[in-house]
Amino acid sequence: MIGDAKPSFVSHPMHGLQEFAVAFSDIFRAFRRGIAAARLYEHLNNRSDADLARMDMKRENIPQAVQSFLNDPAG
Repeated sequence: MIGDAKPSFVSHPMHGLQEFAVAFSDIFRAFRRGIAAARLYEHLNNRSDADLARMDMKRENIPQAVQSFLNDPAG
């Protein structure tokens, strides 16, 4: 019957556990990358203008540098 269908995580408990583990891993990875981005921003923002210039950066480019870090799939 139509009402007898079980959700996939009930009929295949290991599959449901794997889905949960993947989702948890993705969330944890995003959390770690967010923290790393915040630290990068703080590190760059605390540098002097002369230090930033030595890295070929300007203070107004810091947000773009952090965004580039977040967009890098290898990061």
